[in-house]
Amino acid sequence: MAAVAVPILTGILHPSQSRAQSKDERLTFEVASVKPGDPNARGWGGGPTPGGGMKIRNMPLKLIIRMAYRMQDFQVSGGPSWIESQRFDIVAKAATEGFRHCWRTGFDW
Repeated sequence: MAAVAVPILTGILHPSQSRAQSKDERLTFEVASVKPGDPNARGWGGGPTPGGGMKIRNMPLKLIIRMAYRMQDFQVSGGPSWIESQRFDIVAKAATEGFRHCWRTGFDW
C-alpha cells in the first residue's frame, strides 16, 4: 500500500508550482488510509470531507494519480497493467484547514 499512497499523497501535498502553497502553508495529513476498493462496486467518487480532509471511493489508481498531479490521460504512461483496473479507497484527514482552499483551487475534481 505504501507504493500507492506515497505518490498520491506527494501529489496532493506538493501540487504543481502554479497551484502550490508557500512553504509556510504546506499541507500535511494527520492520518491517511489507503485500501483496495470493492471490485464489485459500480462507479467512483471523491471530494472534501468536513474538517478539511478528503475521501476517494473506488477510484482507479491511474485516475487518482492524474488528479493529484493535474495531468491528462496521455501524460501518465507506463506502470503495471493493473494501474487502470485496480481501484482504491482513500480517506485522509488534513492537519490544517488549509486543505479546503487547496481542494477548491487545485483539486477541482
